[in-house]
Amino acid sequence: LWNADGPTPPTPFAGIGVKVVVTDDIVGVWCDTPDGDEGIRALDFTVTDEEKNRFLTFTVPSLDVWTLVWWERSR
Repeated sequence: LWNADGPTPPTPFAGIGVKVVVTDDIVGVWCDTPDGDEGIRALDFTVTDEEKNRFLTFTVPSLDVWTLVWWERSR
């Protein structure tokens, strides 16, 4: 099972940079994880146009076991 105790815990990561192609303007980026007590967190982000693509860039603050990240497009 994914949550069973293993021989060693997963190695935590911090400051994971993410860059994805988007087609719309982005109004917000958030993350949440059951690994801590912080709850939903708004993330700083940028949207840049480079050559023929538009990129959303943000940093996931930490990843112990799993973290969910989502963003909202402009309407």
